[in-house]
Amino acid sequence: TLMEVNQNLLASCQVSHPSLDRICLEAKNYGLAGKLTGAGGGGFAYILLLPDTPIEKITSISNKLIANGFLVTLTDLGGPGVQIHHLNNPSR
Repeated sequence: TLMEVNQNLLASCQVSHPSLDRICLEAKNYGLAGKLTGAGGGGFAYILLLPDTPIEKITSISNKLIANGFLVTLTDLGGPGVQIHHLNNPSR
């Protein structure tokens, strides 16, 4: 995925951290994608969960990360993202 490509580029620039790489690897093991955010250096990573991600998968990866000493915070994005609206304009 594009997220994985971006994370690999950040890691090759030595911006990542072994703990962030572990989180991203766990995400990949679950068929998900993870990426560092911020300045790197071990700070924060996120794993993108699509709306149809089964709750069992979310619970499983969350428990795995917690068992490995990571803090897990579930959050929602602030909005639906980019959308295209078609307007009917009879004068065209």
